[in-house]
Amino acid sequence: MLQPIAHAQLTKSIKCIPTPCCQKPTTPCKGLDPKFLKGASGFHFGSGCNESTDVHTSAAWRCPTRRSVWIGYAVLAVLWLFCSKTYADGQAVFRQHPFEAEPPISRAGSEQVAKALVSQTITAEDFHGGQKCERILFQSPEISGEAERLVITLPKSRVFSELSASIWIRSNCANVRLGMRVRFPHQRDPRTNEPLALEIIGDSYTEATRWQQVSCRTTDEAMQSRLLRLRSQLSDGVQPVRIDEREAYADQLIVFLQLPQGTSGLELDDLEFGPIVEPQTVVPEGPGTTAAAPSRLSIMDDRIRKDGESFFPIFTLYHGESLDLIARSGVNMLWVRSYEEIPLLEALAGMNIGGIASPPQPPAEDAILNSAAIRSIPDWTAPIWAWMLGIKIPGGDRAYINSWADQVRDADRTIRRPILADVSADEREFHRHVDFLASSRFAIHTAASSPDHFEELRGRRDYALPGKPMFTFLQTEASGPLLDYFADRRLIPIVEPEQVLHQGYEAIAAGFKGVGFWKQIPFDTAAPGLDERVDAMRIFCLHCRALEPYLATGRIVDDITVQVGQKSLAGAKSNSPLSSRWDRAVTPAGHVETTNGPSAEIRATVFHTERGLLILLVWHEPGSQCVPGPQTASMVRVLINGIGDVAHAWEVSPTNVGQSNLDMDRVAGGTEITLREFDQVAAIVVPKESADQKSLLNMSTQTRKLAAESFVNLAVAKLKRVREVHDELTVVGAPGLPGAEEAFSRATFYTEQAKVELQNDRSNEARLASQKAMQQLRVIQRAHWEAAVAPFAAPTVTLEATNYQTLPEHWRLISAIGKSKDHGGNRLPSGEFEDETALFAAGSQDGSDAWADGSKNNPWTSLRLERGGVDGGTHLSLIVKPESPPGQTAVVVSPKVDVVAGDIVLVTGQVRIPYALQGPGRHFAAFETLNGRDGAILLKEKTEGWKSFRIVRRVPKEGQLRLRFELTGPGIVNLDHVRVHVVHPVETAAAVP
Repeated sequence: MLQPIAHAQLTKSIKCIPTPCCQKPTTPCKGLDPKFLKGASGFHFGSGCNESTDVHTSAAWRCPTRRSVWIGYAVLAVLWLFCSKTYADGQAVFRQHPFEAEPPISRAGSEQVAKALVSQTITAEDFHGGQKCERILFQSPEISGEAERLVITLPKSRVFSELSASIWIRSNCANVRLGMRVRFPHQRDPRTNEPLALEIIGDSYTEATRWQQVSCRTTDEAMQSRLLRLRSQLSDGVQPVRIDEREAYADQLIVFLQLPQGTSGLELDDLEFGPIVEPQTVVPEGPGTTAAAPSRLSIMDDRIRKDGESFFPIFTLYHGESLDLIARSGVNMLWVRSYEEIPLLEALAGMNIGGIASPPQPPAEDAILNSAAIRSIPDWTAPIWAWMLGIKIPGGDRAYINSWADQVRDADRTIRRPILADVSADEREFHRHVDFLASSRFAIHTAASSPDHFEELRGRRDYALPGKPMFTFLQTEASGPLLDYFADRRLIPIVEPEQVLHQGYEAIAAGFKGVGFWKQIPFDTAAPGLDERVDAMRIFCLHCRALEPYLATGRIVDDITVQVGQKSLAGAKSNSPLSSRWDRAVTPAGHVETTNGPSAEIRATVFHTERGLLILLVWHEPGSQCVPGPQTASMVRVLINGIGDVAHAWEVSPTNVGQSNLDMDRVAGGTEITLREFDQVAAIVVPKESADQKSLLNMSTQTRKLAAESFVNLAVAKLKRVREVHDELTVVGAPGLPGAEEAFSRATFYTEQAKVELQNDRSNEARLASQKAMQQLRVIQRAHWEAAVAPFAAPTVTLEATNYQTLPEHWRLISAIGKSKDHGGNRLPSGEFEDETALFAAGSQDGSDAWADGSKNNPWTSLRLERGGVDGGTHLSLIVKPESPPGQTAVVVSPKVDVVAGDIVLVTGQVRIPYALQGPGRHFAAFETLNGRDGAILLKEKTEGWKSFRIVRRVPKEGQLRLRFELTGPGIVNLDHVRVHVVHPVETAAAVP
């Protein structure tokens, strides 16, 4: 039992406590050996150890009666151990527990730990001091939350600065910390009507799988900091809260931990607590506080659940639209302006749509210094399912966001909702404090191609913590700077419905477990194309609803090759009897030939889920970020390994679950699945059980008509809009488009057919006809766009050419330049880069008439003037060192150029890229500062010598324009002959009547 140590003996006892340098030899502390992870009773921390005999089996913990008896026995044993005399000769005492005898003294302090606990015993293996230690083994189906706990009852002791508890711990669990519970016998907690209690947090366990002593002290500083936050949580915001601190005492040791997926364990040894001063008043022991109402959402492992069921969050922002329109979009959550909008939140709750809101926010200084805290969040906020801290949060705000998130958790202890945030950098560090993190990169109407954007999304997902889910925002409208650029014009850029859908499937294929549809323009705004957003979102939401069990529990296991076209026997050239058409043939010279019709643009991602396999095929077409092409193909094939001979595959579309479009063949190496017809995206499910296929069919029956209605709506709206822009392009003198009228005729035919099929309740046929109509319209749109950007190095040379809707403005711009008689002189003579002395020498006081090195303090980058320019002179080189860490950027900014509204700015230059800039995030960007980075031209490929580039902009307002050139990632880029001309147009092309 615990032995009392008189105060006079304190110094001597401390010297006798075993430490790593004086303890007697024990089992070596080695890393976890996988061969021991073979069951609850076979878990070990070291190698060379025999399995211990465990008298408390997992079955006992699964039986409520036996478990209750055991917990009661353990509590009584602990009380017996601690309830000896706490004073010796009037002096305070310390107490020790050496863990040398049964029973174990710790117990589960949270539901997740109780469920995962399979074994608890006193073992003679791997002890720290003495001859034995306590070992607790867990088996968790998923990664738990970060605040799960084991608790140990302590002898009650008054709180004062010297009171300390220490214990030796050995574990492979994450986020292990030590804490103590402090109770206030004279103060009631208004949130629970129970005696007030708080937790003091001590040391963190950092030596994974090795013995480490951790401690927790109730210092004055720790108590006052925690009380300050508690007062803020309990305050109503008007009246200050006074907490009666009389006779506060500690009575419980807490071991916080996060359970990993699978088998894990924790060992305890050599507990010491004191000096103990017995309190005069204590809280009567009872059944415990009432369990808090759980959050509707829970996030554990890489999965999200709503009310215990798999859940794939899809949300958007609220801008005052009718809730019927919100419901029609299909989202299951809505980001509202304030958590205090009670009528709105109650209405959403009645529609089973969860609210998202920003939580109460502390001042930055108070949050970082913990000098104040958020008051307790009231229960009437229950319709809020999650808290959102913001979007595009920079890495420099990490300290504030982390503190804010921690305070929100303290203030939201009744419901405990997950915390969301979208960040622009430092994903992994943010993810340690944010439950559901977003990393969003908007690429629509930019020079970032769809394949490059997909790779960047994958990379951003990989930057974050493994085993924790992430979401991303999707564009439903043009970016703010682009909309501002067109603010005074009749035509505005839009995000095509196919682009809305593509972004959603792209996010899933990148591994995100939820999406947010970003918008700043209300759904009910009257503008061509904007009304199509709702139907595109509804199609995506309904499709995700059918696939939800697969999306919510899926884990990416492979990216597989896609072949397109008729089958051939590429492997027939091989002498191997096991060769197939999926093998790459080898020429007599030893070169590997490509397989038949491989598609680099169609990417197939395989997910392993609780219900089987999900294969998601997505077409990543270069240029589709501006204007999507047809993106259709016949005979699209994938090869799947490891699904067996009896597997059945089903294509799951928004309107159908079936096999009519699929063929399956057993071939050498696996099972070949063929999609006879493919349009942009396809989802194939290989279910484990026949019941899973029935569940898919039932869901499809409920949603297919709604999806078909949206497909038909899109076909009708898109036909009208594309026709109007096509006619206007003819008026402004765009190149003619052979075959356009025939394509419009086919689109009209399929649209009318889709309407008839919908009226006849043939939902799948209505979808197919609508898709064929939109295919024809994409052919027209893409042809017009390719004609516009053909002369340019990037689609962003003119912002008017970044989408189909504003192509008439592009041709008006080109016409105005052609008709102008005066292009003006070069406004940027220093862009010849011939005078190194004058290049960075500013004549003006603010330095705006000189080139600026935007990265001069970065040791990984440099700017140099070197020989070998276009005319044999010097040129400017931007350099990022090969060994530089990710994200390093060399930047140079030009002198200012004064412009007025209505001017047309022509930027020309020569660029040379000696080596290709391969990999996510590596590129050369050039843009002007009036409209910003969204309009940058991006170059990645190696150039053969010098290559011309251009930027053409109509100036929306008077100001000063500067050019900015950036090289991101290791590499070298050479610049020369950078010139700026300003055109004052005297007339414009013909206007539309």
